[in-house]
Amino acid sequence: AVDLSRRGWATWNLEYRRTGEGGGWPATLQDVAAGIDRLAPLAEAADLDLTRFALVGHEAGGHLALWGAARRRLAPEAPGAGPLLTPTAVASLAGIGDLAAGFRLGIGDGAVEAFLRRTPEDGPTRYGAADPAAHLPLGIPLLLLHGDTDDRVPTSLSREFAGSAADRGDAVIYHEIEGAGHMDLIEPRSAAWQRVVAELEVLTRGP
Repeated sequence: AVDLSRRGWATWNLEYRRTGEGGGWPATLQDVAAGIDRLAPLAEAADLDLTRFALVGHEAGGHLALWGAARRRLAPEAPGAGPLLTPTAVASLAGIGDLAAGFRLGIGDGAVEAFLRRTPEDGPTRYGAADPAAHLPLGIPLLLLHGDTDDRVPTSLSREFAGSAADRGDAVIYHEIEGAGHMDLIEPRSAAWQRVVAELEVLTRGP
C-alpha cells in the first residue's frame, strides 16, 4: 500500500477480524464489505475516482478481493450482500479463489475449514456465499498472478480459477512469474511486484 501511494495511487488498506480472533464466518466477510463500502461516503471529500477502483489482495486477501468483486452476485441474506460499490477490476496475488479446492488441498493446515467452520459437505451454504468460484463470471477484468516457486499456495489454484473465469466469459489476465516465491508478489523491491504494478496500471489506467 505504501509503495502504491508513492506511485500516485490512492490506497485503502483494509484490516479485518482474523480466524481465531473473533473472525472467520461471517465476521471477516462483514468487515471487508464494510471497509469497501466506507469509500462511498468518503469519495467526494477525498477526491477519489471510483470509476477506476481495483481490489487487490494476497493469499487470503486474494480470496477476499475476489469475493469483494462478487458481492453483487450474492443472495440477499448472505454476509456482504447489497454492495454500495463495485470495483472496476480485481487482482488476486497467490490468492485462493476456489475455497472448496483450497479445502481439498489442505491449504494453510486447514485454513479454509477454520475460516468457514465447515467442510464443503456439511456447509454448502457457507461455501456458496463465501467462495468466489461459485459466483463466476464476476463481470469485471481479473488479474491473477502467482509465483512459479510458491511453496504455500499451489499455482494450480490460480491457474484453474483463471481458466474457469475465462470459460464463463470474464476478461482474465493470468501470469505465473518465473522464479517468484509466495512473498515476492508483495515485496516492493522484487521484480514480481514490478510486474504486479505494471499490470494494475494497464487494468485501471489504460495502456
